[in-house]
Amino acid sequence: MSFVNTFFLAALGAMALPVLFHFVRKMRARTVPFSSLMFLSATPLERVRRRRLRDVLLMMLRATILGLLVLAFTRPFLPPDQLPFAASEERESVVYLIDNSYSMQVDGVLDEARQAVLDRIDAADRADEIAVVTFSDFATQLSGFDADHALHRSIVGDVVASANRTTDFFEPLRLASELLESARHEARRVVLVSDMQQVGWTGPLDNWHLAPGVDFEPVDVGREVDANRYFGDVAVAVQRAGNEALVRIDGRVEVSAPEGGSVTSASVDLEARGGISDRAQISESSGGRFSFQRAVDRGGYFQGELTLPSDVLGLDNTFYFTQEIAQRPTVLVVDGTPSGSTGLIRGDAYFLEKAFAPDRARQAVGQFSFERAQRRTLSAVPSTTTILFVANLASLTEREVAGLQRFASEGGNVVVTFGDNLNVGAFSRSLQALGIATVSGVTRPDVASVVGQVDWRHPVFAP
Repeated sequence: MSFVNTFFLAALGAMALPVLFHFVRKMRARTVPFSSLMFLSATPLERVRRRRLRDVLLMMLRATILGLLVLAFTRPFLPPDQLPFAASEERESVVYLIDNSYSMQVDGVLDEARQAVLDRIDAADRADEIAVVTFSDFATQLSGFDADHALHRSIVGDVVASANRTTDFFEPLRLASELLESARHEARRVVLVSDMQQVGWTGPLDNWHLAPGVDFEPVDVGREVDANRYFGDVAVAVQRAGNEALVRIDGRVEVSAPEGGSVTSASVDLEARGGISDRAQISESSGGRFSFQRAVDRGGYFQGELTLPSDVLGLDNTFYFTQEIAQRPTVLVVDGTPSGSTGLIRGDAYFLEKAFAPDRARQAVGQFSFERAQRRTLSAVPSTTTILFVANLASLTEREVAGLQRFASEGGNVVVTFGDNLNVGAFSRSLQALGIATVSGVTRPDVASVVGQVDWRHPVFAP
């Protein structure tokens, strides 16, 4: 036998008090002068003996009461190892991992997970210690190991809430393994309550496992929910078609179902800025793919949303998009080649026009807006210009250099090309003013040093 409060055993000496009082206060006969005893009768010897026995029993009862009172304060108990005939209780240390990721927001799934944990807490031995952890793509410890089951019931019922994040099982399992290292009981268990999304079984779990002796109990919830449709892959692209921009929206509808179901039939609605609306039907035969094309005749931002029919999880039934529609790039050329040049002597602007606006001769609108400008434009380049070509100028004036610097500092792009008109000394000073480079000289090959000849049959010269 052992005692919780052994220092109270010193009070057992109080049991001697009734014995002491019994002997101190014991009645002794004494002689009393009396006139006559004729009218008194002698006390029977049996009654005297009974009285003595009663006094002894009363003394023992008082001593026993004091002894029991002392034992009540010492709180005696029998250790389990001293009771080999009694069945020993196996107490557990249990970590509950509750999935609160985005997919658990399906109607009733998170409530089902909470109830599964509450049922196990109610069925647990009152000496079992419990820890509660919630997780999505990261784990959060809500309570440490404790045998206060009422506290854990309150945490599971009131604190556990859903999060708009993905699922990853590695972090909660790693945290549970760390918590169990400080557990008090030898029996240890991890209970994972989740809808078991396959995406949650990530690469780190391939070469990782719980410590030996730790039991693992998976609790799969949400198996009875209906299918959930969501946008799995949406891409928005812009293609230029003259003055208009063609916005193309391609995507696919995925389905999450208990048996991994597929898309049977559904519709995708498009609502965009400017009152644009459209609908696309999808089916299993198309793999759930859909496509929209809309022509936009002005720049800015093309904004809209894609919508699926309502299902068990409404949060993923809408996809919002914003796409910038840039203006058609403008190519501006200032060419110093003398006008009227023909034959093999062509100005730089001629070749640039064939590259950026090949259909201009047919009055067709291409992807670029191509313009030629006079040299005076260099002093104040239009802000709508995307690329400025300065071609075959002998030199630049201070005013032109200032205009180019201002245009470049505002985000413009400048390309400088040299030609036969180049004045090496003057242009070097202009380039130094721009802070980019210097020209040391011009290398002119001999007539025989021809790299290639011009083939006028090439399609670029066809117009």
